[in-house]
Amino acid sequence: MTDERIAIAADGHVLESDELFTEYLDPEFRDRTKGWALNDDNNRRFIVDGICHPPHPPEIPSRKPMTAENRVKVLDKERIQAAVLFPSATTIATYLDPEFADAMVRAHNSWIADYVKPYPDRLFFAAPVSIDDVGAAIAETQRAVNDLGAVAILVRPNPIDGRTLDRPENDPFYGAVQELGVPLILYESTGCHETAGGDRYGGGDRYDDHR
Repeated sequence: MTDERIAIAADGHVLESDELFTEYLDPEFRDRTKGWALNDDNNRRFIVDGICHPPHPPEIPSRKPMTAENRVKVLDKERIQAAVLFPSATTIATYLDPEFADAMVRAHNSWIADYVKPYPDRLFFAAPVSIDDVGAAIAETQRAVNDLGAVAILVRPNPIDGRTLDRPENDPFYGAVQELGVPLILYESTGCHETAGGDRYGGGDRYDDHR
């Protein structure tokens, strides 16, 4: 073994820390969630309006949020040069109501930009965007890349009110991402009942066949 760093983590998850919900999330939405909290089964879940997300069975725990400093220590231990960080609760939030989804992605992107700032050569982030409102999605995409330093844009693959990703209404959003020159990542999350293949593989509601 040497100290040579031999890999890049292209899908490093973060569990959003408390300050995202108490400081970054718009005040009008803070009474709906405290973020990651222990439920009645003493499992850590993202709780919104009293409902636990994702709908994991009790035997699947969620870890505690990790500081950026400790994350870099893990990268060093595992000989990883850099990591692109992806959201957890915020990805889940994008299949909830549009106003809350938009507030969560704005809060997340501001928070994660501050999270990675002390380690500009080690930690990077993909910015989640909700495309329910295409105009708002374009504005957040431009802010995330131009102002906050996102290296990619992330959207869910699921239909939104029946509108699939190939609908022409979404084309202005794709054009905006292309102009910025960053990758567009289609990224699924546990807990959406419209998950592709959910009818075959269990979706979010069948704990006996949860994958």
